[in-house]
Amino acid sequence: MMTHSTWQVGLSVTLTGASMFVGLMVGACWLTAMNVNA
Repeated sequence: MMTHSTWQVGLSVTLTGASMFVGLMVGACWLTAMNVNA
């Protein structure tokens, strides 16, 4: 399991966390907009 270097693992973890955070923020904004419009 030493095929990945430390920076590659850190980068993948950072990108995964960032994408999850963005997805949660977009989902929250979308739900809020739907509730306001309804």
